[in-house]
Amino acid sequence: MKLGSTRRWLASAAARWAGIVLVGATGCGADHVIGSLGLGAVRHYSGTALESIAIGDFDGDGSVDLVSQDRSGFVVCLLRGAGDGTLLPLRCQPLTEPAQAISALPTTQGKALLVRAGAAISLWSVSSEGVFAKNGQSPLLAPVASQGLTVVELDGDDRADLLVAESAPPQVEVLRGLEPGFRTSGSYAVTVAPQALLYRDLDGDHHPELAALLPGTLSLWSERGLVSWSGCLAPQWNRPLGLWPVQRWQGAQPALMVFDGSLGLLSVMRALSGTRFGFTCGEFATLPGGPILDAGGVAMTSADLDADGEVELLLAGSDGVLRVYRARDEAIALLTEQRIDGGVAQLWAADLDHDELPEVIAVSAQRDDILVLPNLFRR
Repeated sequence: MKLGSTRRWLASAAARWAGIVLVGATGCGADHVIGSLGLGAVRHYSGTALESIAIGDFDGDGSVDLVSQDRSGFVVCLLRGAGDGTLLPLRCQPLTEPAQAISALPTTQGKALLVRAGAAISLWSVSSEGVFAKNGQSPLLAPVASQGLTVVELDGDDRADLLVAESAPPQVEVLRGLEPGFRTSGSYAVTVAPQALLYRDLDGDHHPELAALLPGTLSLWSERGLVSWSGCLAPQWNRPLGLWPVQRWQGAQPALMVFDGSLGLLSVMRALSGTRFGFTCGEFATLPGGPILDAGGVAMTSADLDADGEVELLLAGSDGVLRVYRARDEAIALLTEQRIDGGVAQLWAADLDHDELPEVIAVSAQRDDILVLPNLFRR
């Protein structure tokens, strides 16, 4: 399958210190002072064997809700959003079939459906009493990998589509949204099941690209085909955690970054202007305060926390501190930090209080607690 057929949108062991090209890091940004703005005190919501989270307005009341799924893949719990940044007590329900990944599927009616992916894709609606009911099912080419479900919009028809990371064979399957259900539109072969997918404009050409983060490298497609790497055959890591799209890294050129937990640094892939579809690799960026090694568990996500139009990196270290970084003009700045005692296993961001600034949502390291950190930045 060629990327353009889906819409014109949409590859050595860890780098060694001797060959790393390092670019700068700075301290706290001048426009954000730690302690004055940033993230508020942690709010706790108890859960059970929390493995994954889906975020959306599942009851159609205009406020963001959370759905959690336990480690067994059978039990889901609904935490309704109160609209003021807090969540109501959870209501749990065992379902008849397991799933490896879940997500929220927006609809034109304004009420999100719960998408569950296992051997197939199933859609679930929530009643006014908070009870889940199955609405339908669509086949998959192969079983989904853990957390391998990404909701996107590919073809401009106002229906959500899906990118599914699959494990046997390893591939990224594209499913087009229909009424009802989904239909496969092809797949992209990879060497091993992706651990993260990202679909957005990564090189500044105003067309989205597809990035698939693998356990040891990266696959990257555009409507023009596969990426051409400059500086290496392909990026390589030992413990990559996630993808961070940076809008202004070198001048007006964007970059894609990956946190390498084996080195505690950011791997930088710069978009090359004047090429068919090219990125550099082999460069690393340091974090203010030094490397954060993935010794006892590190979690990351990316989001525009301060509504400046640029995506920040959220990195929760094994030291129990959540740090927020900004990347601009070849420098990394620490915007704010907040202690989370006990550490976290996973991170998300979503606007829970209707102020257009996303709160930080985390699952505790013990997977028995959902944590919400209020967003205190100002627009």
